Amino acid sequence: MRPLIALIPLLALFAVACSDKSEGAPAETAAPVTSPTVSDSSADRPGVTPATGGGPTGSATGPAEHDGQRALAHVVELSKEPRVSGTPAEARAATYIADQFRSSGYIVEVMEFEFEGDRFRAGEVTFDGQTIEALTLAGSPGGKVSAPAVFVGLADGEGIAGRDLTGKMAVAERGVLNFGVKYENVRVAGAVGLVVVNNRPGSFSGNLATGARIPVVAVSQEDGAAVVEAAKAGREIGLEAPPTVGLTKALNVIAKPAAGSRCAILVGGHFDTVPSAPGANDNASGTANVIELARALAVDGLDEGVCFGAFGAEESGL
Repeated sequence: MRPLIALIPLLALFAVACSDKSEGAPAETAAPVTSPTVSDSSADRPGVTPATGGGPTGSATGPAEHDGQRALAHVVELSKEPRVSGTPAEARAATYIADQFRSSGYIVEVMEFEFEGDRFRAGEVTFDGQTIEALTLAGSPGGKVSAPAVFVGLADGEGIAGRDLTGKMAVAERGVLNFGVKYENVRVAGAVGLVVVNNRPGSFSGNLATGARIPVVAVSQEDGAAVVEAAKAGREIGLEAPPTVGLTKALNVIAKPAAGSRCAILVGGHFDTVPSAPGANDNASGTANVIELARALAVDGLDEGVCFGAFGAEESGL
């Protein structure tokens, strides 16, 4: 085995999610029920089959030393979207990383694991062919639902204006009313989901009453402007959000020179991010260097005992 000297950037950037616990009077508590229109988002993880192995799809090419431009290309690809633990974006990133390892000839395992105490519960809102990040409000059951949207202003009496929202996705502005009151108003009117758009720059989180019945998420003011326009036009809006209670599922991607290899040396870095951060530095840079080192070391043959890994849930507290 050749000596392995790897320099992985030491990254100190850390973001703290801002939490709005309430706005105005406390929300009412609703009894939990199961809605047939909402499914558990954890059952739908596009692009990745967890806890499985995968044979190589190629062999390493290029120079037998680290190539900074190749590493930078991986940073660019991984930084196209945030990669928060438990989200479809995390699964898409894991698929990309696994494909890169396999293309260099490694046996790859995508490992799904669960953990407690997740600081982030990130999901997605889709509309007009776009996908934007959303944060699940605490107390929301999470789920996956898509429906024609209706803009309801502040989700007060004037915004809803007596309309029947049965089977609709409600889109409301943040402000004035407690989040739980907004939720209860649209739920009583029949909505199957609620997207709350921030009334100031950036994203936010907040709390609902325990036992909320429909998924409720928050989006940033910047992303939310287009969501509001889509809702005003009555277009379809999809919402996918994890529940805010229980365990979170995350992914590791492990590359070995052969099936059953014992890893004497493990070169790795985490690939997840905090919400609203594309994470070019923290830590697509480290992950990209891991991918590039794996390729460079494999050019003249895989090294027994040298393994590579990209790890999930670091930003969530692991």
